[in-house]
Amino acid sequence: FQGAELIRLAASGVGAVQRELKRLVSSDLVVVIPAGRQKRYQANRNCPVFDELHGLVIKTVGLALPITNALEPMSDRILSAFIYGSIAKGSDRAGSDIDLMIIGDDLSYPKVLAALQPVENVVGRQISVNLMKPAEWIRRMTSEDSFVSRIMSQQKIILIGSEDVIESTR
Repeated sequence: FQGAELIRLAASGVGAVQRELKRLVSSDLVVVIPAGRQKRYQANRNCPVFDELHGLVIKTVGLALPITNALEPMSDRILSAFIYGSIAKGSDRAGSDIDLMIIGDDLSYPKVLAALQPVENVVGRQISVNLMKPAEWIRRMTSEDSFVSRIMSQQKIILIGSEDVIESTR
């Protein structure tokens, strides 16, 4: 990001943003990349806490918020929605897709996919949706289905519902 972009995005004063950028650079959280007569700022992937911060950002606002917002119009029919797989585990790569499980009634793939398409465009990743009715989820949980068991044993980023809702079907 350029300084002006960050000032606009932060909706804060020039001095405050510049002071914060200086602190971030001095702590090695951010690196400065000269671009002609301007400076570009980016996260320092070599920083010892980069992975933890990256995970925190993704879990809080990076992916969770736009997906949750996209599902909001149909949230009354969703018992649970969560991200699982490489992103939830923190082992994703630049080209990794977003594995999204949605458990709910009266939902159709075309409508869900249409709601998520703008998010895919914004985050630059494909969203792979698994849509299950609650009865199917319960059946697969109780029969110890390998796919559902694997999901249950992995990290999840809960978007709608809670871990208790997912676990309560056991």
